Amino acid sequence: MRFLKPIHVFVLGAILMMVGGLLVLSQSSTEVPAYLKPNQPADRRVEDLLARMTLKEKIGQLNLPCVYVSQLGNDIPTKLEGCRRFAAGTYTDEIGPGSGFFTLADTILQKGTLQQATYFNDLQKIALTQTRLKIPLLEDEEGTHGAMFSGATVFPEGLAIQSPIA
Repeated sequence: MRFLKPIHVFVLGAILMMVGGLLVLSQSSTEVPAYLKPNQPADRRVEDLLARMTLKEKIGQLNLPCVYVSQLGNDIPTKLEGCRRFAAGTYTDEIGPGSGFFTLADTILQKGTLQQATYFNDLQKIALTQTRLKIPLLEDEEGTHGAMFSGATVFPEGLAIQSPIA
C-alpha cells in the first residue's frame, strides 16, 4: 500500500474542508424563514419578517402608489415599466419594493380582463421572485363600490345607498 505524500494530504484535506463548508452553506441558505412558513403562528411570522426588513423595505411597504399620477410615467408604456420596477424595488434607491398599486387596471390596463390578470400575475411574480423578502403585492381597485377597471360594474357607495333621500 502506497502512502500519500504530505502535499497530497494537504490538498485532499483542503478539498474536503471546502466541500464540507459548501454543504454547510447550502443547508443554511435553504432554510425557510419563519415568516414564510404558514404553519407558524401569525405573531411569530410578523415578528420574524419585521426583524429581517431594512428601513427602506419598511418604507417601501407603506407605499401603494396611485397609477393615475405622473410619478410612474406620463404614458401607458412608461407607467407599465414603472410599475414593474416599483414592484421589484428598483424604481428608486430611496425605498424598497412597494406594497402594491391603486387604480392600476382602471388607468393603464384597458384591453380587458385577460390583459389585467396577466399583468397583475406578472407583477406578483416579480414581487415573489425578484425581491429579497418575497412579500406579495396588494392590488386595490376601489373595492368599496365595485371595481375600477374597464368592463367592471361600479355600484353606488354604501354610504350613498343608506343616506336618506330629501
